[in-house]
Amino acid sequence: MTARAPDELSEGASVNYEIVCYLSLRQDLYHASRIYTGLCDLSNQGTAQVKYVVPRGEQNSYAESSYAVCMQVKFRKSGENRLLAIDLLDRSDSFEMGALKSCDIYLKRNYYEPHLMSLPNELRGKVIPFGLNYACRSFASIQRILATLVPRFLWRLGLPPRPGTKDIRKYTDTLWQFLSSPAPRAFERNPEESMEPMILFQTRVWSPMDISENAHEINGERVALVRALRKAFGSRFLGGLVPTPYARQHYPNEISTHSPRHSQYIKWGKKSLIGVNTRGLHDSLAFKLPEYLAASKCVVSCPLRNELPVPLIEGQHYLAFRTPEECVDRCANLLHDSKLGAKLRKEAWEYYRREIEPAAHLRNCLMRAAELGSV
Repeated sequence: MTARAPDELSEGASVNYEIVCYLSLRQDLYHASRIYTGLCDLSNQGTAQVKYVVPRGEQNSYAESSYAVCMQVKFRKSGENRLLAIDLLDRSDSFEMGALKSCDIYLKRNYYEPHLMSLPNELRGKVIPFGLNYACRSFASIQRILATLVPRFLWRLGLPPRPGTKDIRKYTDTLWQFLSSPAPRAFERNPEESMEPMILFQTRVWSPMDISENAHEINGERVALVRALRKAFGSRFLGGLVPTPYARQHYPNEISTHSPRHSQYIKWGKKSLIGVNTRGLHDSLAFKLPEYLAASKCVVSCPLRNELPVPLIEGQHYLAFRTPEECVDRCANLLHDSKLGAKLRKEAWEYYRREIEPAAHLRNCLMRAAELGSV
């Protein structure tokens, strides 16, 4: 039997969407990886027919952004065509302007409505929330990305001016991050499976030279949490600070003894009952939050500032804290209240299956785009 290409469709499949997805050598494949995984899954399920192309001519104005994925979508039911842009930036106050000006619908990962006020009305009305993101890949998405971008990269190497060593290294690094990211199933754990009564929080601190915001404030919050959780729970606490040179120099006593490699982190942290989440840089929604939900963990999180298409509700999907002491109290309560833990795990898993699992998330985005188009 001949294997079917990732974007071929089974005979008689009902295609709802015809999609042309634009790839670029400038694109951050790591951040965009879950989008390509979801598109390939929809293609294999027969929901979408997807073609991957490198932008040329006028397309370059909107499709060569580093942190935006653009796709032309034809909705079979209505016959309408829409250009969608998915903004994966950490910053809620920044936009990929080429994509925003050209597209019909702009889905923003870190959506914070007050920051839309800086946009003209005609651009502001295009922007809607995208939802949570994390990095993952499938065999099909690896096939499609490599088949589309590697020939383009080799061709570019032969053109003057040739890319410098720094540019080549940057491209190969992001390609390797994409290729080495886990498959979605690596994160998943059904709520019926047992968990160890442990608290997981592994995090990174930043040198003030590396980021544009107040590193001391972000670092202080994370270090205080590590200290409080380690003091309260001892061996039941898993994690600490990722052992970067800056962390080793400034916070040697808070360094994690566990592997910082992402693939290993997922394995050793997956079975812990509780996952602690803090705000990311620029108040972004961190990758660890959807990873926790995929593992049906009990999530203990700082308040979530940015808006999601379907909100995570405090008390239903997660428990909130505002101080390290509150975080310790929430975790202790979960360790002693098995009914509350079972409820949070079930809600986390259901939210993941509906809103985060790659194919489900992309399907929801396309359905919302279709509804907006009809309006």
